[in-house]
Amino acid sequence: YREWRKAETATLSYGYGISVTAIQLVHAFSALANNGRLAPLTLIKTDKPAQSSQVLPEAVAKTMQTMLQQVIEAPRGVFRAQVPAYHVGGKSGTARKTSVGTKGYAQNSYRSLFAGFGPMSDPRYAIVVVIDEPTKAGYYGGLVSAPVFSKVMSGTLRLMNVTPDNLPPVQQANATPVVPLKANGGRG
Repeated sequence: YREWRKAETATLSYGYGISVTAIQLVHAFSALANNGRLAPLTLIKTDKPAQSSQVLPEAVAKTMQTMLQQVIEAPRGVFRAQVPAYHVGGKSGTARKTSVGTKGYAQNSYRSLFAGFGPMSDPRYAIVVVIDEPTKAGYYGGLVSAPVFSKVMSGTLRLMNVTPDNLPPVQQANATPVVPLKANGGRG
């Protein structure tokens, strides 16, 4: 950041001028979910715990977790990313694609994404959904990629038998008192 030009500082402030892969993004979100600890990525499940390093103060990571949960659950949030029975956190994104052969951005050419993790009570999975050049039905990440995130996360948590952390409270039914019966079946 010490070598950034003013234009880079300005464009980075609203999410342009930087490129990351989907795997880099999901890796960063996994560190947020893991209270600021970054573990190496692997495709192989082992019994040994992964060696991780603290890349973000835990307090900052927990604040980010709360904010990312609010992105989805706030009244004007990205409700399409909600996962039934679970609290999840995440962030949508929409990027204009660069124009081939020029130094600018292409007209009407977008990349839609949503990155998130869950369940919030004990994050187990981080997922990134990227849709390249979504159809004319819409191109915003919250509109296009968030519902895909919801379905993939919901299926993952269900298939992996993860305990829900957002079940509605059990309602007590108005019960009719039970009248005890005598041993012979007659009323008392």
